[in-house]
Amino acid sequence: MGRLLPSLVVAFALCSSVVAGAADQVELKNGDRLSGTVVKYTGETLVFTTPYAKEIPIAWAEVQALTTDAPYWVKLSSGEYVSGRFVARDDGVHIESEAVESPAPVALADVVTIGIPPGARWSAEVKASVNGSQGNTETFALGAAAEAVRETDDDRLRLGGTIARASQDSEDIVKNTRGYGYYDYHLGAHWDLGGFVTLEYDHFKDLDLRTVVGAGPGYRFIDTKIMLFKVRAGLAYVNENFSDAQDRDYVTAVVGDEFRWTISESQSFYQLLDVYPSLENGKDVFLHGEVGFRQALMKSLFIELALVDDYDNDPADGRKKNDFRYLVSLGYKL
Repeated sequence: MGRLLPSLVVAFALCSSVVAGAADQVELKNGDRLSGTVVKYTGETLVFTTPYAKEIPIAWAEVQALTTDAPYWVKLSSGEYVSGRFVARDDGVHIESEAVESPAPVALADVVTIGIPPGARWSAEVKASVNGSQGNTETFALGAAAEAVRETDDDRLRLGGTIARASQDSEDIVKNTRGYGYYDYHLGAHWDLGGFVTLEYDHFKDLDLRTVVGAGPGYRFIDTKIMLFKVRAGLAYVNENFSDAQDRDYVTAVVGDEFRWTISESQSFYQLLDVYPSLENGKDVFLHGEVGFRQALMKSLFIELALVDDYDNDPADGRKKNDFRYLVSLGYKL
């Protein structure tokens, strides 16, 4: 008995410290309860940590009640942001906030995000790739890419660029670069008004620089945390400078789409397309298309398989119309 009593005291102290550190609680619809800390909720899945696990993804649809010890930024379906604590009561879940005089009842279905403050949200990634190509060059090349995205409730800015290069016998056999910037201002739940600029250089297309500047409306058919599908249309000005061919500039229409699907926590798919039919000569058209699949390897590390196609109906003399590339990339999310 003399040894048992101290052991019970130590065990009780350890259990108390665990419970004290596990301030937040999630109650699931099947009756299970978890104690730990809310990390964030960005749509579909609540990320939760416990003393015995780093991160546990919990389907939001399975959450019955939530209590938190500390306040979190909460965005509601009305678009309002509230900083407050979740409190479970007999009549449902409430949010206690200094912004309101008394706890306000809230339906969990009306909670859009947790733990994400209002204002700009930045994300970025870098990739290193091996590129195979068919068209004006038919070989393998090393490449790199980077992209940064800034999002708010009102707009979205996407900036990025790619580069590919390969040499053989001290001579370049692949040498191209592409940069882009897309900006969309949300006019409502579905409509956007946006502008964009793309810059392209390709030594083996005789293309010193193609500059495209355009603008127009867009429509988001689907815009959730797991899926985006939008189309856009508008007008663009194109200026092309060549090494040997005659420079030219003209006005085009522009139509395109963007599709992104977060299949799971570790897998995603995307597809992009921009088509530019000339308004001065209906037979002239060029396009840029991409499709890719991504598999997460670790929390920030991923591998990506992508297909890229660039088509120009009126290339420089002696150049092929179509350039097709396939890429295997290793990337890191910053």
